[in-house]
Amino acid sequence: MKLGNYAYPDVSLSDSVKDAKKIYDRFKDEEVASQLISEAIGYRGGAFFQRLSALRKYGLVSPRGKVQVTDLGKRITYPASRDVELSAIEEAVKNVELFKVLYDKFDVELPKEKFWVNLVNITGAEAPDAQAKEDAIRQVYVDSIKPLSTARVGKAELPATFEAIEPDFATFETEDFKIQIRKDLATIEFAKTKLMDVIKPWLDYVEGKIKAKEGEKND
Repeated sequence: MKLGNYAYPDVSLSDSVKDAKKIYDRFKDEEVASQLISEAIGYRGGAFFQRLSALRKYGLVSPRGKVQVTDLGKRITYPASRDVELSAIEEAVKNVELFKVLYDKFDVELPKEKFWVNLVNITGAEAPDAQAKEDAIRQVYVDSIKPLSTARVGKAELPATFEAIEPDFATFETEDFKIQIRKDLATIEFAKTKLMDVIKPWLDYVEGKIKAKEGEKND
């Protein structure tokens, strides 16, 4: 996809990471023809070329020719830590020139109104084109930087009362999990409205580690 002087992917980074993981799991460090990549990620025709184009734009696979997972692609699919993962996500987002400009200018919060005006100023596109594509660009960008946004929320908005010396916790426990929460209204409100956004990336990470271990057992 293209707007003015800027090309951008119409596939979110999160979806591209899933594609890169399928490629890396199957082919490791090999250079592979696009036909085999099509089979690996389960897309054909125009949809496949959109997915491959996005992988290249984010820098998760080689930029041209046969397909090989890059160092960034490896770090983002099997991150050694949460910090490594967030750093890789930021790097991938910035590999897309339009997204880099948006990230440097707006960080994780795009303008809520008349975003297309900013797109006109950034890309040099005509207003009708920018207005027609603003929702699609917003959707892909917001989805791509969501882990970065969630990490900011977790660090910036966690209630200060978590620093109490002798916390008083309420506990909810089942056979599968145990939840403890501080008994104060600010913490409870945080848990009700934002806790899942903060914890989901960690759950995704744990899920990935479990699947990787199960995959090793099946090999």
